[in-house]
Amino acid sequence: MRISHSAMETFKQCPYKYKLNQIDKIPEPKSEEAVFGSYLHFILQWFFENDYRKITLKDLISFYEKHWNEIKYFDSKSQKEKSLNNFYFDEGIMMLKNFYQKNGHKNVIILSLENPFEISIHDNNDQIHIISGIIDRIQKTEDRYEIMDYKTGKRLPTQNKVDQNSQLSIYALAFLDQWPNIDIKSLDLSLYFLKFGEIIKTKRTLDDLIETKTKILKTIKDIQKEKAFCPKPNNLCDWCGYKNICPVFKHYQPKPQIEKDEINIKNLMDKYFDLHQKRQNIEKEIDIIKTKVDNYLVAKNLYQLESEQGCFQLNDQESCTYEWKKIKNILKPLGKWTQLIKIDQTEFKKIMREIPEDIRNEINNCKIVKNKTKVITAIHKSENNIFKNGDINKNIQSRIYDDFTDL
Repeated sequence: MRISHSAMETFKQCPYKYKLNQIDKIPEPKSEEAVFGSYLHFILQWFFENDYRKITLKDLISFYEKHWNEIKYFDSKSQKEKSLNNFYFDEGIMMLKNFYQKNGHKNVIILSLENPFEISIHDNNDQIHIISGIIDRIQKTEDRYEIMDYKTGKRLPTQNKVDQNSQLSIYALAFLDQWPNIDIKSLDLSLYFLKFGEIIKTKRTLDDLIETKTKILKTIKDIQKEKAFCPKPNNLCDWCGYKNICPVFKHYQPKPQIEKDEINIKNLMDKYFDLHQKRQNIEKEIDIIKTKVDNYLVAKNLYQLESEQGCFQLNDQESCTYEWKKIKNILKPLGKWTQLIKIDQTEFKKIMREIPEDIRNEINNCKIVKNKTKVITAIHKSENNIFKNGDINKNIQSRIYDDFTDL
């Protein structure tokens, strides 16, 4: 199984929510708190990626303000996307000012930012489970290492809760997986509470990490045994993005409103067919123009050509297969080959996500390129904004900074 800390916590919190998100793959609507937390993470990532010691407080606030209106959240009451409340804007300014005062000129070595990881854990049946996640920041001082995780929540936990924090324990496992020769005694695990400007530190021992693995395997076993995935009402339900489809809150769900104004359906139908015909004509014209530009790029051997509104790019695209006999020898010892008896490409991609990186690399070495084709992509400038490779509104589902459940 491939799973993250947040998915395991979701299962413990509410099996029904886990089913909707992880099994049914229904994206959870973005709450205001989650979007705000993600945006602060994005700002701090930019701050440290761009030589933070040279960035002024004015630069930091200016960057924060510049992209504020680009972020949206899903309002469960109106069932629409909305801009964040001004309260969050002012809260973010205050957090960044406090953060800058304490960190703007610190002399630390940044080892990684928003670092994705995956660690392999074997259960008693020798099945491999992949635990994945993202670490906000890893840094080094003179003789110590520190994992830093930002929190934008409104509550400051006790030291005891931080000492028991399972997310930090998983981060420690990931750290030692990447740097196995570093003594765990020199590693600090820190939660940075931006609202309070406070850092609460903790440590882990090797025995703690063994216990963490045991708890992870127990949770995975519970998930695999679960059949019903029943909802579990709790004090976090008000912040759940699935509240409008949860059977527990069925009696709260708004009834569909009847249109007040009568709609002339036949006129709408005629308008549809008219627009449909126009679209067909436009698509034909687009195909003709694109073919001419494509032929020009190929004839001139150009890999990119820009105009005032965008560019065309020429890229190589591979069509591949695999040496399946070799793949069988690799996957059979892992108990994964039976899932691929029919060489199902979809199932194969799923397996590739679930197995360790070194085995994935071994399988990729068995790839056979059948042929290569040229693929040309047209990119409008409106698509090329600051969030193109890290769009908060597109990627927030892959990482929700839920300060209500992390602790």
